[in-house]
Amino acid sequence: MAEEDLLKSLESQLITLYAEKELLQVELGVSSATEIIALIKSMEAQLVDLYADRENAIVIDGNRITIAGAKKIFVRKRKSAS
Repeated sequence: MAEEDLLKSLESQLITLYAEKELLQVELGVSSATEIIALIKSMEAQLVDLYADRENAIVIDGNRITIAGAKKIFVRKRKSAS
């Protein structure tokens, strides 16, 4: 009887494992551990790049200008034509 219970348990675990792999494939387009790790590392690298870009950014939103990071700013005034 213990052998039968063991087989049922193993079968249940296998069904669960394949269901999880199928869900990962449907939702993420990948299902193996190495593919998921590569996907996460790629996303981390993209996020680091995004934060680096924002650290040294000038954002113009309508009439509001936000400057992030160390910048030298020069403002040249136009000479009015008289």
